[in-house]
Amino acid sequence: MINELNFDAAMKALNHFQGLEEKELEMLELYRHQMTPTQFATVLKKMSDRVDVATQLEWHKACKDKRAIRSG
Repeated sequence: MINELNFDAAMKALNHFQGLEEKELEMLELYRHQMTPTQFATVLKKMSDRVDVATQLEWHKACKDKRAIRSG
């Protein structure tokens, strides 16, 4: 239950962020396994170009994996 409350708070925060830097992505990473493809798309759309390439690739891979699970 506590994890769900934290997830809900994180997703509300995601909706309020104008852009996502490393700090915001670190917070959201804790809940990546619970995110829907739509939430992943929001993260990718809001991710700053200044985020290091390795982190960007991790998020893109996680999004792709989530889509594969949903469609598989």
